[in-house]
Amino acid sequence: MQDATRSTDIFFITEQLYPRDSLLPSIGELGPSLMQVYRTVYELIVKQDIYLDGQKIKPGNTTLWQSIKYMTGGKVTINDAPGHDCLYNLIYSGSNLVAVPLDGFESNRLNLLSKKLVFTPPIFNYGSDQVQKINLYARSGLSFFMEEGGQGTPISAAKYNRKTGELMVIRSRRELSQLMATVAHKCKKP
Repeated sequence: MQDATRSTDIFFITEQLYPRDSLLPSIGELGPSLMQVYRTVYELIVKQDIYLDGQKIKPGNTTLWQSIKYMTGGKVTINDAPGHDCLYNLIYSGSNLVAVPLDGFESNRLNLLSKKLVFTPPIFNYGSDQVQKINLYARSGLSFFMEEGGQGTPISAAKYNRKTGELMVIRSRRELSQLMATVAHKCKKP
């Protein structure tokens, strides 16, 4: 038996860019292009309490008798925990590799050479991306910010509401942490 949670359908997405072009040979301005897009997705969830036959139980700390009652059909009810018990859950962390076989080459006949190919090696990924269609990299109107005086890794961040389809662009790491704290505080009323 696992802890009970309820989704709020609010997700925070961050993507970091790591160019890997130096690993591939090129001729002048023409050559293959390879970009690693490291993505993390956090979901805002509401913690819930589990009751077995009217008695509150903790899933990781059940007695043998509670486990038997649960398996034999005891009445289980689940309610939101009292107070502001909203938490962030890391649901996905992983990389996509975006490759262009011949970047800088444009031709109507050979567009296969300049087409972006996306690979997702699953061996290094954690979890499952429930909002995988909401990509930040290569999205028009979205910018990446760089920390450390412009020397850091390019990062983009956004808040996505799955119920409304709203995507809110976040412009700095500070704005991201402040917005995450504010949304978690407001997510559930006492």
